[in-house]
Amino acid sequence: MLKSSKLLLLSCLLLSSCTVKKEEPKEEVVEFADPIGSVVSSPVVIPYVWINPIKIDYIIGEDTEFIYTNRVMIDGLKDEVVESKINAAILKKFNEMMSYQDISKLPEFRGIRQKIKDYAKLENMNVYVSVSYNANYVLGLCFNAYVTVKNPDDSFVYVNVMDGLTFELIHGEQLNLSDVFTNDADLGKLINSSLHNALMDQNSTDEPTLDGFDMFYGRLTQVVPFRGIKATQPFFISDQGLHLLFDYRTPDFDTDLTTMSITIPYYDFLDHFGLTARFTSPTDIFTQPIIDRQFLLLGDPKRIQDFKILTIKNEDYRILERQQ
Repeated sequence: MLKSSKLLLLSCLLLSSCTVKKEEPKEEVVEFADPIGSVVSSPVVIPYVWINPIKIDYIIGEDTEFIYTNRVMIDGLKDEVVESKINAAILKKFNEMMSYQDISKLPEFRGIRQKIKDYAKLENMNVYVSVSYNANYVLGLCFNAYVTVKNPDDSFVYVNVMDGLTFELIHGEQLNLSDVFTNDADLGKLINSSLHNALMDQNSTDEPTLDGFDMFYGRLTQVVPFRGIKATQPFFISDQGLHLLFDYRTPDFDTDLTTMSITIPYYDFLDHFGLTARFTSPTDIFTQPIIDRQFLLLGDPKRIQDFKILTIKNEDYRILERQQ
């Protein structure tokens, strides 16, 4: 079954105050896949999360003047079939990033074929994988490929491709955006509202310009009316929040040959953050016991927060003292 969220969006949801011409509101139906795992309803209470006791092996493949690669494998699941399934998916995504050594296989960013000229060559390349989230039977990873291309006129073109994978560790299934939220969440409303706020917060100037946002690490330019997040929106998760990825897969925007990560803090959808409670197992799936826990960054990122460490029976707890 599919979970439908009817989104009544202005044609320029993100830049409504900056466009010269306004369009009439249009209704668009966005269908999100039903979450897998346990049914989780709001509000969700998250005192802390338990760290998955798996081993993360970082493997350096190449380390030369021109190419550096670092990938990840996991170890520590009792079910070797599930473990192999996850590692195979990680390797497949890593190999996809490595394929960009052939610059003709670079993703179709807007304008890339105009900027990379005929007879251009690969100058250097860095590919690495990092674990961004590892708690409560969920594993999140972030993939990065930095590619420098040299044109025949000695000019350089820089391409950054980023992607994410999120797994549940019980069966090794890859998760969708809807799995992050509670089953009763209105994904479209929650994400689009938070995205607007995040873009304004991460804009490096006081106001967006007529056609986009000057981010601290690049420019996000609107090229067609933005009608909201799609069910296929690329993302990854971390201890800080949900990271939405904008690039060649999100044609509403030109990102200047760079995948841009816009962070939606957990604070924005705290009652509807279902991922921490979605997956449980009646049996122990790990070869090592679960003993460590941690706090996620759930506070308002706009407020100053002071913490102290309290030790009780040799266990450390991070306590929120005050907010200003």
